[in-house]
Amino acid sequence: MSQNEKAVDPPKESMIDEFKKFAFKGNVVDLAVGVIIGGAFGSVVKALTDWMIMPFLGLITGGIDFGSLFWTLKAPKPGTYANLDEMVAKGGAVVVRWGAFINTIITFFLVSVAVFALVKMMSRAMAKQQKADLEAAAKITAEAEAKAKADADAKDLAAKAVEDARTARSARLESVMIEIRDLMRAGGAPAMASTAKKTEPA
Repeated sequence: MSQNEKAVDPPKESMIDEFKKFAFKGNVVDLAVGVIIGGAFGSVVKALTDWMIMPFLGLITGGIDFGSLFWTLKAPKPGTYANLDEMVAKGGAVVVRWGAFINTIITFFLVSVAVFALVKMMSRAMAKQQKADLEAAAKITAEAEAKAKADADAKDLAAKAVEDARTARSARLESVMIEIRDLMRAGGAPAMASTAKKTEPA
């Protein structure tokens, strides 16, 4: 490189271009989709727990609402409160909400079961698809091998036919040459004898 030549630095990307490359990568988009679906799935499971399962548990346990069960560690200030949250926030009460904890455990259990079932179904579907792909690949390979074998057999038959034709042509040529030789021998001997008689001295 001469002194007049200078190294050309690559053009710097703007922050917007870098953000586009980062935001539109496949793994980032997949992660965003997973987070969105996971949030919606969690809402569905929570609704299932609160609206479908807990009423049955309350009915079995005599109408007990687990979400309203708690232990009071510190009584609230005297007054009227609309609900437990207001009693804690405004009244300064200290409570242990073990019923809500039980609801959370049940929700976690249901989420775990649902995720396990979903993963198992996806694993079965993927295994089935993989098996189908392997069978299709094996079929294509078998067809290709059969076609290659058929082509090889056809080439062998063609080569054998050419060789048989060459052998037959050589045999016919040899037979013709033998016939010509025999004819020349049979017709040439008398002619030689007559020529010898003519040349004898008187």
